Amino acid sequence: MLFALGAGASFFGGRQFWTADLINFFRPHLLVLGLLLAVLCLSFRSRIAVLAAALCALTAVVPMLVLPQSARPAPGFPLRIMSANLLIDIQNPDTSRLEAYIAQQRPDLIVTEETLPVWQNALLKSTGLPFDSNRDLNLRDDMKLLSRFPILSEKVVADKIRYPDLVRHPVRFEIATPAGTVIVYAVHPDTPRRPWQWRQRNAYLALLAEVIRKEPPQANIVVVGDWNAPNWSPFFRDFFSATGLLSTESGRWPSPTRFSTRYGSFVPLGTPIDHFAVSAGIGLTTYATGPKFGSNHVPIFAELTLPIR
Repeated sequence: MLFALGAGASFFGGRQFWTADLINFFRPHLLVLGLLLAVLCLSFRSRIAVLAAALCALTAVVPMLVLPQSARPAPGFPLRIMSANLLIDIQNPDTSRLEAYIAQQRPDLIVTEETLPVWQNALLKSTGLPFDSNRDLNLRDDMKLLSRFPILSEKVVADKIRYPDLVRHPVRFEIATPAGTVIVYAVHPDTPRRPWQWRQRNAYLALLAEVIRKEPPQANIVVVGDWNAPNWSPFFRDFFSATGLLSTESGRWPSPTRFSTRYGSFVPLGTPIDHFAVSAGIGLTTYATGPKFGSNHVPIFAELTLPIR
């Protein structure tokens, strides 16, 4: 009963309470635990035990089913995008493993977070992508974009009137592809380790949603980065509901992208917080997570298709 109360409270109370929303980071783990408790309860063969089993199963399973709608395959111009959080050993950064993955995937666009100058220099040399964002990483919250296609514009998204206390900000790019302009939002809100950081992340996603709603209806939009929000957070769902964008993650068990380095760096015990979101006209051919490369994140990769108008 205590499990059902806690799991249910995290699902219904995540918008109001920081601790409730934090529990959503462990939603897959709660699913496994809830089903195990349900089986254990059934072994007692009493009405109360059956009720407890049902509550455990329901509160474990139902939140896993409430996910944003996914993009689907569609004909169009292929666009390959990769993102990676580069949090890594500052004293001895090894860029070779990620560079090998990039060479294998051949992305047209790369967005990185927590980018050190050594990473920026390495990627500029190794990727062969001719266009890149502002090289003053501090001005972009340590985010970096590299592109095969020309970058038409680059702008930090801010609203000093409605969100005067927001510390971090998305960056909006316009990319000139052969299929037309693509609007790319690079994102990396604060991690919600403390209540004030939770409020920062939520405001960041709210601002982002408001700006995207103002884009032209036919615009090709891609949002990519480390969202610091799992698929089951109500603020993640609110973003998709507000914008009408689609997820690239299909299925009811999205692949983990961030994991703890304290427990053997075992990726399956992690949680998905790195994401793509795309506008309704963009098709999805492939979505995948990449290998470990020294960070506590794995890269994410998507092959999209842009409508040819």
